[in-house]
This record gives sequence, structure tokens and C-alpha cells, in this order.
Amino acid sequence: MSLLWRRGAIASLIALGLVAFLAAAFLFAGRLHASPSLAFSWLSCGVVLCVAAPLLFDGRKFSHALIFSTIAVLVALSLTEASPPVWFYSAPVFALSACVCTAVAWITRERQPDPTLADYYDAAVKARRIRDNAAQREIVDTLDDLRTAFRRYERRRRMPWAFLLKPPPGVYLHGPAGQGKSFLLDGMFDTTPSRAKHRYHFHDLVAELSDAAHEHANFRRAAKGMVDRASLVMIDEVNVLDPATALMYVRLMHIWWRMGCVVCISSNQSPQQLFKGIAVPAKELELFFASLEKNTQVDRLDVGEDYRLQKLGAQDLYQYPITEATEQRTKAIVELLAESPLENTPIQINGRQFSNRLHAAGVAWFDFKELCETAMSYRDYLSLVEMFPNLVVSNVPRMLDEDPARRFAWLVEIFYDRRKRLILSAQVPINELFAPELSSRGTDMDFVKIQSRLIEMQSSEYDYTLV
Repeated sequence: MSLLWRRGAIASLIALGLVAFLAAAFLFAGRLHASPSLAFSWLSCGVVLCVAAPLLFDGRKFSHALIFSTIAVLVALSLTEASPPVWFYSAPVFALSACVCTAVAWITRERQPDPTLADYYDAAVKARRIRDNAAQREIVDTLDDLRTAFRRYERRRRMPWAFLLKPPPGVYLHGPAGQGKSFLLDGMFDTTPSRAKHRYHFHDLVAELSDAAHEHANFRRAAKGMVDRASLVMIDEVNVLDPATALMYVRLMHIWWRMGCVVCISSNQSPQQLFKGIAVPAKELELFFASLEKNTQVDRLDVGEDYRLQKLGAQDLYQYPITEATEQRTKAIVELLAESPLENTPIQINGRQFSNRLHAAGVAWFDFKELCETAMSYRDYLSLVEMFPNLVVSNVPRMLDEDPARRFAWLVEIFYDRRKRLILSAQVPINELFAPELSSRGTDMDFVKIQSRLIEMQSSEYDYTLV
């Protein structure tokens, strides 16, 4: 039904309602001879027509025209005929026609379907924010099914028998960093039209829960106060670091699952790896894993490449020359690759402390002089590559001295051999990093090969591994 037709239909129905009010007024005033019940019938017809008319804005059936025509004929007959039989027969038909018209309009109204997660994903692919991936598509289908089940569950949870309902199982999504886990959960959260939904980053969740527990002096009350009953809860990047956090997290999940919440979790670690090396009471863990199996579906996402690096171009992986914007862009890259809150505390490598710009799980940011102009050994670099799959080195100069050049060459070789990511900001292009006189001094380092390695590492053909 066109917009013009809908507006005309609404205006006609309201006009008929006003006519019904007018007829009722005449009857109540005694100007027409009829029973009081007829006056109330016309009054009720007017109320039904005027109140229900806006519902027709969503109508789409052409059969409405027939109903409106019928109502118009009945009104005309009722106003022109004074005999009681016409009044008594037309008024009920008038009311019935109005009710049928309203019911048909409501049932056949044009509904705008809510966007699904598949739509959200297709839009991101079309906008070239991500690349289409079969592994991610499978998770999209899983999350879309959960989204539909949660909406059905949410509609029913207000019923008197809601306590008998079983919430749909959530999702525990794990896999290497940069696979798109957070992107998919965020998409599901954004496309789920619910007021009872909450989203937390794990470290923010732990901080907020600690503050709430301290304020209420009661952990259970604090946990219940953070979410609504039977709500959708997203917890991103779960990473348990100590026994206190582990115990807090385990107990929080028990409370939220008992509240009927649908909890979706993303983590780089599988449920079994999550508490590895952390002292948590065996009974608590046993109960947690039993509840996890009952309340979530565990899925692994591994697309074989770091999804976050799709957002990085070649100009980001090797930035030169160094400008005012370089510092800001480098920090943005570090924040993109970080898998936990960033810190600038010294990093301990082989029993020694090394200063750095920033570091987090998955990435470390050093200045060149901190990494190559200090007494670091080949063994130190081997330890560094085991700790951080992504290394950012800023302010790389044109190298004239052999010792810093040698250390830098070691660093490149080690990260290249282990297939890790090395991101640089330098003062000169790659082919000018090493001064020609370095090779002429008879050093055993093949700096040409190192330059070739760097060029390959910044290209899309570089086979970057996440493990």
C-alpha cells in the first residue's frame, strides 16, 4: 500500500469516526428517535475508528478499500434512514467492519525486518573492512541462530511461566589473536534489538565487579546488580592472570547463568587453557566446566591470518620518513594489536629488565636505541620473539655502526625465521638502512639479504603465523 493511500485511508477512517460521534450526539440529545443502546453503539464505533485508525498506516492490503466502502455505505444509510431497523442493523455491522479493518491492518502490516548478523557481515565485506572467510561465515550462522533464539526467549521471559523457560546456550568463542572474534560478537550485540543486553571487556568487567563488591560488601549482590535477569551479556577477550581474578570470574559466571543470562565469551584460550598454571580450587573448576558445558557452545575460530592486520597497509608496516603523524599512527597500531591493557613497565628478559614504550599481551613497542643500542644478545631476541608475536620498533636510523646494525640484523632474521610480525618506523627507505661502508668492512653479515627479508615481511605474501 502506497504512502498516499495509507494517509487517505487513515483520514477517511477518522472522518467516519467523527460522523459516528456526531450521530451519537444527536441520539443522546433526543433529536432522533432511537433506543439509548443505539447511541452507545455509535459512540463505541467512533472510539474504535479514531483510536484504531493509526494502525492502518502499516496496512498493505487492497481489501481495505472494500471495507472502507462498506463502512461508508452503512454510515450513509444510517444517516438518511430514520427507521429503527436500519439503525439497529447498520450500527453493529459498522462496529464489526471497523474491528475487521483494524485486525486486517495489524496482521498484514509491513514489517521492516531487523538486520541479521549475516547482513552486518556482508556490509563489512562490501565496504572492504574485512575479507570474506568461510570459517567466519560458520560462526556468523551460529551467532545468528543464537540471536534468533534469544529474541524468542526474551519475548517469553515476561510470561507468568517464565521460570520454567530454559535460556538458549551462549557461545564461548576462542582461537588465535586477530581472527575476528570481537568483531563478530560486537556485530551480534549491535544487531540484537534488546534493552536487556550488556557488553564488557574482561579487564573492565573485573575492575567494575571489584568496585561494586567493595561498595555493597556482598559479591552476589554486586554481580546481580551489573546485569538484568535473563539478559544477553558479551564478555570480550577473557584472559585470567591470577588466582583471585580466576575465582571471581568463575563465581560470577555461576551467578549470571543462574539468573538465566545468555553469556557470550571471546578468548584467545580454550576453556581448558584458561586456568592453566593458575591455582584455583579443583571443586570450583569442576563446577565451572560442568556449567560451561551446559550453558555455552564452545567454538574455535582460526582463519589462518591475523584479521586485525587486514586494517594495516604496507605504509603502516614500514613507515618512513618519520613525521609528526608517525608517533600517533604507531601508537594506534600498538593499540590495535594489543590483547590486554597496555603498560609501560620494564620487560624482564632472561633475568634482566629492559625499558620499552608500551607492551601488552601480543605486542611490544620499543625504540631502536632501547632494542639495538643496548647490550642485547641473540638469545635475548629469541626470548623476545617467544613473548611477543608482534614487535614494533620506532625511530630506526640509517645504520653506520656495526654493533647496532648486527643486532638489528639478528632481530630481523629471528622474526623472519619464526614468521612473526615486525613493524618499523624509520628515517630512510629499506634499501638505505645500512650504510655501504658496513659491508666493505669485511663483516660476516649479509645486509643485502636482511633488506630483502624486510621487504618480504612488509608484503602481503609474507606467511605470518599466529602461534
